[in-house]
Amino acid sequence: MFTVIARFPAVAEHKNDVFDALDRSLEVARNAPGLLAYQVLQPKEANQRVGLMIWESRDDFQKMLQSEESRAAHAEVKPEYFDGTPGIEELDVVSSWHAEATA
Repeated sequence: MFTVIARFPAVAEHKNDVFDALDRSLEVARNAPGLLAYQVLQPKEANQRVGLMIWESRDDFQKMLQSEESRAAHAEVKPEYFDGTPGIEELDVVSSWHAEATA
């Protein structure tokens, strides 16, 4: 398994543009082969979102990133929309546990 943690710090006046792009990216990833889980997290900083994705493999993630759908999801987001540089951390999973959902 492979995990991606992506941080998106937005300039206040463009936070909705950045957050909307993250939502579009979620829709693209949902349909991509190999995605196991995706969470969008809200840290204490109101102008930031964090995406947590778990993939079957690094290759599955890279294929999704290189897809036309992924490029289109991010096409309208300009560098000046970010408060700093978005951070993407790519991690190989060495151990994992989760509770069974009861819904």
